[in-house]
Amino acid sequence: MSKRKEHIRFMKQYLNLYENSERSRIIPVPEHDKRLLNELFSLGYMNIKAFYHEENDNAPTTYIYNGLYPFTPEGKTYFEKSRYQVLKEANGYQILRDIAAFIGFLIATISGIIVLLGR
Repeated sequence: MSKRKEHIRFMKQYLNLYENSERSRIIPVPEHDKRLLNELFSLGYMNIKAFYHEENDNAPTTYIYNGLYPFTPEGKTYFEKSRYQVLKEANGYQILRDIAAFIGFLIATISGIIVLLGR
């Protein structure tokens, strides 16, 4: 899964919690999502005030979602970007890689069809 897809999946999860649950409900962040949450904090996309965090000497940091709006203004912009806008910002290598993958797919499909027709 690409970084952007992983970010959007995670962000969508907390936006859904914000929109569909009671504000007073406290929801612990699963252990496997902590790395991603820290990454989004460091990028400035997630609102750190929407998460309580507890640090103990003996235990790892615990995050708890408290029901506030989960995104920063930058995070909202990132979340709402369309696929076209992401493509416009992509570098030449990524575009070339995607074109090569598409051409490879076409060649494989056409050669498969030729093999099937030859039988």
